[in-house]
Amino acid sequence: MKKVLLICMISLLTAGSVFAGSDRISPAVSKSFSYKEGSAVTVKIYQRQMDEYPCKPLFKYVDVMNQALRYKKTHMNEDVEIRFAMYTLSLATYFHTDDSDPDYGEMTSESIPGKTENILEALVRLAKHQVKVNFVAQTNITKDVEPLLGQPCITDSSKKVGDYLSFTYVRWGGESEQQMHAKFITASKVLDDSGAVHSNVVYLASSNIDALYDNFFKSTQERAQTGVLIEDCRGMYNAFNIYQGWIGQYFDNQKGFQEEVRAAHKAKSLNYSDKYFHTHFTPVLSVMEDDPFSPDSYSPAGPKESAWDTENNMFAKYMEEMVHSGPGERLFYANVYHYKTAWSDLFGWKLFKALRGLYFGRKYDNSPDCYTSDMQAKDAEALKSKKLKPDKKSPLVTKWIIETSTSPHRFSGESGFLKGLSIISGNKALYYKADHRYKTHCKDVLLSYMRDGERKYVVITGSTNLKRDGNANKANASIVILENESDHTIFDAYKGFIDGIVDARK
Repeated sequence: MKKVLLICMISLLTAGSVFAGSDRISPAVSKSFSYKEGSAVTVKIYQRQMDEYPCKPLFKYVDVMNQALRYKKTHMNEDVEIRFAMYTLSLATYFHTDDSDPDYGEMTSESIPGKTENILEALVRLAKHQVKVNFVAQTNITKDVEPLLGQPCITDSSKKVGDYLSFTYVRWGGESEQQMHAKFITASKVLDDSGAVHSNVVYLASSNIDALYDNFFKSTQERAQTGVLIEDCRGMYNAFNIYQGWIGQYFDNQKGFQEEVRAAHKAKSLNYSDKYFHTHFTPVLSVMEDDPFSPDSYSPAGPKESAWDTENNMFAKYMEEMVHSGPGERLFYANVYHYKTAWSDLFGWKLFKALRGLYFGRKYDNSPDCYTSDMQAKDAEALKSKKLKPDKKSPLVTKWIIETSTSPHRFSGESGFLKGLSIISGNKALYYKADHRYKTHCKDVLLSYMRDGERKYVVITGSTNLKRDGNANKANASIVILENESDHTIFDAYKGFIDGIVDARK
């Protein structure tokens, strides 16, 4: 098994002319993370509110491809490679991909010859210029790909598209736990809009490449999205490439894929980690815990998988840190499409218990009332009578934009889960269901707390929802960005985005 190099490097090369305007697809914020040996890693954040156009997080997949092709055209003797993983995609969505086009970055449901391309046409264009493209997806576009493989390359007519373009259809099944749910692209080299060269580029986002209808996303996909670009981090780049390779290798054998990833977690040979970044690849190691519920009673129902792996599961790792943090305000923001706390989902239930415990000043809430059906009602009454008080020394501040769609659902309706979140938040208005006013497809979790006398800021972002099967079964990739109290620009960008979704719709 290949060991991931924990090395981050920044390219000092520059090539090509300076392009008019820097960052044509402009980020919400850009930040450089420096290392003692003199290297640096650049992080750029892309955001899209539910009614904002163009959709920068979605188009950035294409923008990375175009920047890789730009580098290849100025360095024809060098190998340039793109690796791409996508859960669902539509070939009926077209992108303005010519960077000299004033509409560059826009999307349309109309094919305009000479002006727009769908995602496959864009990838074929790269292959025709001898950029190596390895593409895996759970959407079957095999019949669309095969007729294109025999086309000659533009730069060498003796070479064919098929020599450079590889597509793998992932056939794990249609159930939720069988999804190849990852959404990321990597590039070995890019030439950005300013003319700077970057190596080892990783871009991951919450967005699939979904269909447009009359130039608008269909209503179920008209949601907020975010994406993050990481440039010049070789260790992270290698980790994502290994993971994407395993998806393709085990395209028809999900169990084999799961065993490979779990073995890598056990050997500590997959996840990238340094003082600023951690990766989160699923499935994590299996963790069995006693289930306090069954559909018909509140007595323990025996051990079940919780996915609360505090070493490889970044949600569990940093929640555990916050549970055991020093005195001071604790903050938890969740802008997540799906948080699940059904009978079978001990991961979501354990997260809820941890937050409830923090609100009442306990390291973990395993009190008897935590397992009762009328827990929220008892808490509300105890708070009203002041028999139970929030922890004022280390208050918990939360805000949620989240969709729960689990059935049967112990926390359903105003008397259950929503009221529980209200208690954790300290204010009912801090919970916003992702209905027609607060739609989100993001998978962003923010934590802030005191550790070793300093405030820590944690952002977890990518394709992973807050539920057991998303962490224990599917293919998902997220990253953690770690900042301290002297500079938490990335954290502030995500927090401001969540606040903005809420404030715009009050």
